[in-house]
Amino acid sequence: MVHSSALLSGLLRVLQGISLAGIKLSDVIHVVAGIVAGLLNIVNPLVSLQLVLLFISYEFLEQLRVGDKGWLDILEFTLGWLAGTTVVL
Repeated sequence: MVHSSALLSGLLRVLQGISLAGIKLSDVIHVVAGIVAGLLNIVNPLVSLQLVLLFISYEFLEQLRVGDKGWLDILEFTLGWLAGTTVVL
């Protein structure tokens, strides 16, 4: 039986390696997640802000542990969040 964390880890490695026209799928997911968080300003701006702070905290801690240029992930998410927030305004 395969342990669920090993399965999840393998799946994440596969998803991170997928690229579409030179753009990694994980980069697209960060932007889309940012857009969704920005659009949540319609429902409740505090929820949107909490998602931004949660994502930045997660990437910061991951950067300390792994050192994978998490600032690029934060930039992608932030650009998506700004796009989603702009649509709301």
